[in-house]
Amino acid sequence: MLSPSDLPRFAELGAVASMQPLHGPGGGFFDYGDPSDSFLRPEELRWNYPMRRLMEAGATVVLNTDWPVVPIDVMPSIQAAVVGKTLPEPWVDDRLTLRQALAGYTRDNAWVEFNEDRKGRLRAGMMADIVILDRDIEAAPLEELDQAQPAATIVGGQFVYQA
Repeated sequence: MLSPSDLPRFAELGAVASMQPLHGPGGGFFDYGDPSDSFLRPEELRWNYPMRRLMEAGATVVLNTDWPVVPIDVMPSIQAAVVGKTLPEPWVDDRLTLRQALAGYTRDNAWVEFNEDRKGRLRAGMMADIVILDRDIEAAPLEELDQAQPAATIVGGQFVYQA
């Protein structure tokens, strides 16, 4: 649980927020129930999983699945970060754009493990560990992100899986 004053402090201190979109109230994996039945006060609910607000405050937000708590398949987690559930007040809409979510799973994760010069982007000379999906997720309906499947996997520049 964060307080409003924590958001700018993340950027100031260089702290990283590691978040699991399926765990959040909009993720849909856990039933948060009626906000009026929560043990948290309404003003606290507003600061539960502030992914977008942390990014807007300049913090680095890395995303992950937290397997084995939730499925290891990253696509439902990306969908939760981008589409999520529409929640009533006092919850806040902290959904990310698709590009923000993809950066949280790729570029920013490489940075947080000190490997941004080797992976996390598609560039000449980098590791080229990538998954090619069976659809263009930027053109497909966001509500169908969790249906995207691997068509091929490349590790170290070599195909290791092809559907």
